Amino acid sequence: LAAGLAPDNAEVQRKAEQRTEEAAEAAMEDRVRATARKAGLEIDPSPEAEASPKPNPNTPDPNPNPPAPQPRAEAPSEAAPKIQNAEEFSLHTVDSILGKLKAEGVGCKVGAPDPQTAKALGGLPDVFVLDALTEMLLESKQSRAQLRVGDGLTFLLTELAALLNAEAENTDHAALARLCGCLAAAVLDERRSVSAALDAGLLPALDGAFAGFATRLDAAAASSAAAPKPLLDAVGAASRLLGAVLDPEKSDGGVSEVSRAPGLLQSVARCLVHAGAGGAADAVSPLAAILQDASYAIGEDNIKSAKRLRKAMLEMADPPVNVSLAAALHQLLDNATGGAAGSRALEALCGGLANLARVPEQRRFLATPGGPLCPKAPGALLLRVAAGGIGQKKIAGLSAAARAHALAALLNGSSGAEGEPLRELLYVEGGLLVALALLKSYSGGKNALLWTRGAALLGRIAGVEAAALALSSASPLRHLSAQIEDCAAQVSAGADAAAVAPHLDGANHLVRALALALTYASRRGQAIEGLDALVPALIKLLPAPALDPMVSAVSANSVALPPASGRFPAALVAHACKALSVALTTSKSGSTARAFLERGGVDRTVCAFANYGGGDAADLSARRNAAILLAKAVQIDDALKARARDLRGMEMLVELGGRFA
Repeated sequence: LAAGLAPDNAEVQRKAEQRTEEAAEAAMEDRVRATARKAGLEIDPSPEAEASPKPNPNTPDPNPNPPAPQPRAEAPSEAAPKIQNAEEFSLHTVDSILGKLKAEGVGCKVGAPDPQTAKALGGLPDVFVLDALTEMLLESKQSRAQLRVGDGLTFLLTELAALLNAEAENTDHAALARLCGCLAAAVLDERRSVSAALDAGLLPALDGAFAGFATRLDAAAASSAAAPKPLLDAVGAASRLLGAVLDPEKSDGGVSEVSRAPGLLQSVARCLVHAGAGGAADAVSPLAAILQDASYAIGEDNIKSAKRLRKAMLEMADPPVNVSLAAALHQLLDNATGGAAGSRALEALCGGLANLARVPEQRRFLATPGGPLCPKAPGALLLRVAAGGIGQKKIAGLSAAARAHALAALLNGSSGAEGEPLRELLYVEGGLLVALALLKSYSGGKNALLWTRGAALLGRIAGVEAAALALSSASPLRHLSAQIEDCAAQVSAGADAAAVAPHLDGANHLVRALALALTYASRRGQAIEGLDALVPALIKLLPAPALDPMVSAVSANSVALPPASGRFPAALVAHACKALSVALTTSKSGSTARAFLERGGVDRTVCAFANYGGGDAADLSARRNAAILLAKAVQIDDALKARARDLRGMEMLVELGGRFA
C-alpha cells in the first residue's frame, strides 16, 4: 500500500520491497514447515538453530523395539551448518525427508497424529512421507536440482526398479503410483534429470510396467470386471512420469529411446482403450498425452529419431494408435465424462488425433468408423467436441483448449485430396451449422482462436457442392455476410498488424466460402438475395490505392503504386475478386454495379491487378482474379468501363493479351 501511495519516494519503495521479500520468505517457511510436519519432522528454520531435523514427538515410533546400536567410526566433531534463508531451509527439509525415506523405506508414513498435528495435516489420519517429498519437489526447482546432484534421484529410481521386479500379482499398485508421482515431480522441467533417469534405465522399467498394466486390464475386461482403482491410479501416475520424459519440448532423448521400444507405446495404447472404457478420465488424460507427444514428434523433422518413431507408431496394430485415441474419445463422450479431468482427457485425445492428421495417410481414418472399439467415425466425434456437445448429452466443463484441438484435428484431416471424405462427412453431420455457430458465439474478439478455426472449418466444408448451395440460401448467407462485414470493418479501421491478423486470416476463409457458395448457386441458376449488401464489405478487402498528391485523388499515376495501407494477403484478395465477379454478373439490378463504382471497386481492382503477380501461386491467383473481375466489370456498365479507362486499366488488360480472360 505504501509503495502504491508513494511511487516517487525511493526510501519507501526500498522498504516496501524489503518487507515484501520478508513476507514471501516467511510464507515459504510456513509452507515448508507444514510439509515437514506431514513427514513427521519438526525443523527450526531460525538462523540460530542447528540444521539437524528433530523428530516429531507426536509421531508414533514406527519401530518400538530398535536393534542395538552398531559400532561406527568416529567422525570429527564439527558444528552443524547454519540455515541462512528460506531457500536453504527448503533444501534442508528435502534432505531431511529423503533421509527419513532411506532409513524407514519409501512406504513409511506418519500415522495417528494427535489433534494438534492432525489439524496441521488437514485432519488426515495418516500421510505417506513420500507424498511430502513430492510436494517439496513440485514447489521448488532448486529442490529438484538438489535431488539430482545428490543421490536422491538415484535412490528413487532404485526403489522403482525393486518395486517393479516383484511378481506381477504381488505388485503394490498404490505404492507404485506414489513413487511414480514423486519421480514425475523430480524430473519436471529438468533436462538433466530426464537424461539421468534415461541413463539409469527408466524406460525399460516403464516398458515392463505398462506391459503388466495392459495384461491386468485385459484380464479384467475379459472377466467383465471393473479395473481396480489402485491399478488405474498406478497407470495414471506411470503415464505422467513417462510423459515428463517423452515431452519433445524438454528432451529429444525420450523420443529416441521410445522409438527403440515400440512395444511400450503399444502397451500405452492398450491401457488407453481400457481406461476410456472405464471412464477413468484421470488415467486417460496422461495416457493420451503420451500418444499426443509421440504423434507430434513423428511430424517434426528436427526431432531425432522421428522417422523411426513414425514407422513404429504407424505399424502398431493391437490396437493402432489412431484407433486407441478414437476409442477413448468415443467412450468419454458416450459416458458424458465432464469436469476438469474429463476436459484434460478430451484435450489430449483431440490433440493426438490432430497431430496424426498431419500425416496424409491418416486423414481418411477420421471419416471411417473404427470398428467395435469406435463404431462412429472419429470426425463426427471431433465435431461434437468442437461444438461443445450436441444432443442430449452435453459435455460439462469442456475447455476452450479441447475445442480448439478438436477443430485443429478436423482442419488437418480435411486438408488436401485425402481430406475429401472428411469434408463430406462433416457436411452430413451438420458441420455447416457448427461452424456458423462458432462464428456467431466468438465474434468480437471473445476467442480469436476458436473464431478463426470456425471460419477455416466453414471454408473447408464449403468445398462440398451441397454445402456451398446450402450456404447460399438466405439465412446462412445473412450470417456469413455479417461476419465478412465485421472483418472488413476491423481491417479498414487501421489497427496494428497483430490485432488485424486474426481478422485477415478469418476473412480469407469466410470469403472463400462465400465465393464457392455464389459460384455453385450461379451455376445452378439459383437466386441469391442480399448481393448489394455484400459488395461494400468485399471491396474493403481489396488493397486501397495511394492518392496522387497533385490532385488529392486516385489517378492513373498513383493506382499502380504500393497500396496506401499495405498489401492484404494474396489469397484473400483472390477470393474477394472471385466473389465480386460472381456478384456483379449474377445481380439483376444496376444497383450492384453502382455500389461497386461508388465504393471505389474499380480503383481497388486495378490496384490489385498492378500490385500482385510477383511470382508465387497466391500472387498470380490474385492478379488473375483481379483481371477477370475488371474484364467482367467493364462489360456490365459503361460507367465502370470509363473509370477503368481513366486509370489505364483497359491498357493493362490489352497488354496481357486476354491471358486471364
